[in-house]
Amino acid sequence: MDSRCGTQVFCFVNLSRLGLTGSSVAGELLDPRYADPAGVTEILQAYPEVAIGVKLRASRDVVGGSCLPFLAMATEAAHAADRLVFVHIGNTAESIEQILAMLGPGDVVTHYQTGKPGGLLDARRRLWQGARDARQRGVLFDSGHGRTHFDFDVAARLLEEGFPPDLLSTDISLTSARDLSPGLVTVMNKWIALGLLVPDAIQACTVPPADSLFRGARFGRLKPGWDADIAVLAREEGDFAYSDAAGRVLRSSSRLVPAMTVRMGQLVWRAP
Repeated sequence: MDSRCGTQVFCFVNLSRLGLTGSSVAGELLDPRYADPAGVTEILQAYPEVAIGVKLRASRDVVGGSCLPFLAMATEAAHAADRLVFVHIGNTAESIEQILAMLGPGDVVTHYQTGKPGGLLDARRRLWQGARDARQRGVLFDSGHGRTHFDFDVAARLLEEGFPPDLLSTDISLTSARDLSPGLVTVMNKWIALGLLVPDAIQACTVPPADSLFRGARFGRLKPGWDADIAVLAREEGDFAYSDAAGRVLRSSSRLVPAMTVRMGQLVWRAP
């Protein structure tokens, strides 16, 4: 645990030596020489308590074309260290079915409700069969909200298709922090406004992430002898508005708000 942080911090190791560049004009894998699968495996093996997998942004502007050679490197590096692959989709050169075919149990697809090309819906706005097949064999689908990857129409259609997210996450950054304030609960509220049941939203933030991403973790559920990591939420009534990457607005008459955070049985934050 980082001594400057009151909560636990884990990481995915970027396949690129550069890490995440944060720029669409200078993707971290535009030059394939920046890929370092051997170095990634070495880091995963050296720091298993914090390094939980390999991150790959598969978009065309990041990899310069086909993502499949890099995805092969990422999966080889991850599996050599018995870790998972975390793949960012949207604007990929390949179809989502080609990408999913290379993923196995425990691997994660993030930004799954992206409205960008290469998403989970086909031209008829039906879910690709490859996505159902991937979930059946254990691939997980993460919301990964971010700044440009949440599309209300796609998210609603995925719920209609009976394909809710396995995991809810923020993909928070300097560019999205203000819109997502106070954080993960905002992502939960958007999905609840779209029709996801509150227990299912809470489930997607607790048990599946803990069980799937953090092997052997003693958190993610309330259980005797486990870490007492607890988020207490309150419900507020009112008129609340949420937006997506396309500028659409979704309104809700209630929302969840953070009330208290407990870490290892100790109160670390409480709402005023």
